[in-house]
Parts: sequence; structure tokens; C-alpha cells
Amino acid sequence: MAKLVWLSGLRWAIEQCFEEIKIELGMDQYEVGKFPDWHHQILTCTLGHYFFWHLKIRLEKTVPVITPSQLRVLLKAILPMRAFDIDMAISLVQWVQVRNH
Repeated sequence: MAKLVWLSGLRWAIEQCFEEIKIELGMDQYEVGKFPDWHHQILTCTLGHYFFWHLKIRLEKTVPVITPSQLRVLLKAILPMRAFDIDMAISLVQWVQVRNH
């Protein structure tokens, strides 16, 4: 019984991961005709999700409640920049959180 409960909890985490990938990274918006193309789309979305969660874990101490959509806003603002300032990034995330609240 304990193993069954553990497995059902593991399934929930995987389903949550796929739901976030569909909503935030567009996994459900692919239009491909062959398996290698589909595999590339799924792999790219999954790696993007891994990157989001890695970034979330690194920012956890300074921005405790950050969502994948807020991370996406942060990346859109930061990636075009030549120099990166963590304080500016944290203030941007906090501004988005206050605005959404």
C-alpha cells in the first residue's frame, strides 16, 4: 500500500510538470508530421522547463514565490541585455508580483 501511495504521488508530480510545460512553454502548440520533429519539440520544451525550475531554485532565497510565467517575463527582459544585474532582475520580478497581486 505504501508503494502504491508513493507511485500515485510521483504520477501527480509528472502530470504537474507536463501541465506547466503545456501552459508556459507551448508544448501543446506543435504542428509536426514526423516523429523526430515531435521528439525535438518535446525535448526542447522539457529542457526549457528544467531551466525554469533550476532558475527558480536559485532565486528561491531572494524571491520566494515566483511562477514560471514570471520567470518567462524575467528572461524576456534579461536575455537581450549585455550585462546582467541580479538586483535589477529581482526588483523586476517583485514589481510583476505586486502588479499581479
